[in-house]
Amino acid sequence: PESDVINLLDFLTGDPQIDAALARQLANTMNKNFKLGATASGDPFFDNAGDQLVQAVMMLAKQMPSADLMTAQVILAAPQLVDRLFPESSGLDPWIRKAWDQIFSVKDSEKTVSSIIGTATLNFTRLMMAKILACCIGNTTLPLDIDGKQLIVFGLDREIRDVVSPIVATAIHMMVNRNLFRKGGRKDPLYVCVDEMPTLYLPQWSNWENESRSDGFNGIWGFQNKSQLEKIYGKELALAMMGGSATKFIFNPGEVESAEYFSKFFGDEEIARKNKSRSTGGGGKPSTSTSIEVGTRKLVSPEEFICLPPGTCYMTNPAYSNDEMSYLPRRIKVNLPPWELELAEMIEKNWEKVRAKLIKRASVFQRVPTEEDVRRRMQEFDAKFPIPKQDEAAPDPLSTLAGMF
Repeated sequence: PESDVINLLDFLTGDPQIDAALARQLANTMNKNFKLGATASGDPFFDNAGDQLVQAVMMLAKQMPSADLMTAQVILAAPQLVDRLFPESSGLDPWIRKAWDQIFSVKDSEKTVSSIIGTATLNFTRLMMAKILACCIGNTTLPLDIDGKQLIVFGLDREIRDVVSPIVATAIHMMVNRNLFRKGGRKDPLYVCVDEMPTLYLPQWSNWENESRSDGFNGIWGFQNKSQLEKIYGKELALAMMGGSATKFIFNPGEVESAEYFSKFFGDEEIARKNKSRSTGGGGKPSTSTSIEVGTRKLVSPEEFICLPPGTCYMTNPAYSNDEMSYLPRRIKVNLPPWELELAEMIEKNWEKVRAKLIKRASVFQRVPTEEDVRRRMQEFDAKFPIPKQDEAAPDPLSTLAGMF
């Protein structure tokens, strides 16, 4: 109840030519996050077609008087949806029509159309909860353009995390891209801090880390172990993400595979041992010989990681170097200063008071949707795209393409 409103369709501009790429990002990020908890993989054709349809629906919903996720759901649930939009008389913008082309191409196969719409509808249906929609419809109250000292906190309601996390991940993805790549660039750095990274799927995190530092990106993120990260992001992307972070604090990972990985990451060091031996020659004279034995050992062994006590970690950074190597590990114990502990205690103590004020503030712009809201959106869509008369003419492909340029 203390949340601000973030209408995902506010990330679209209303210009279909520009919105094609933005809506695709919205659709891909949201749908990928909905699939995080899935145990079985779906049909690639219907998954991709579903993503494409979500993009098309979002572009169309942006043109409606009430541009939000509820309108998108109303569009998907509309009877004879394809028949309404396909005829030339629908007046569909050429760029929006292009987004609908895939489903238009299979319109004569009723089963295929139903399967594609069903795939797209599944995710939207999960969002149709009053407490979620209250934070997703209406005008966005969060600042979408971040400058100076502004802090935006995204949190997950653990009770309904599987439903909320796709919205949060999509909002973060769109907001970071919007603020990194805007015209004129940034004057201030953009810090993006994510705890428990594997609970979200941020498809461009590796790109932000490795390519967008000059645009102002600074990422601080954490995860429990390497296996958990690879499960969500895949092995190659997980390695790219870990490699993109120059400064690392590695605590006890709690499992052997991660410990072995970080041990290999630091590599080996060369050790020289001197061995002395004494012998007696033929004349009874003693002689001493010295030999040097060269070997290697792990800079940090897997066992050392597994046995790290709470609060102790290995830190690495390009600045930790000698004449021959950089990124040398340094074992440190993290000690929180007393003032920070006191501050944390004070914040916890006063949170309920602050939360009460936030709830009161949110009640001004947050509104639980009603049946009337759904009915109004249905009427808006019916008025703009009525069920066509029988045998209505299909659009001329050449004139449709000409309208795009």
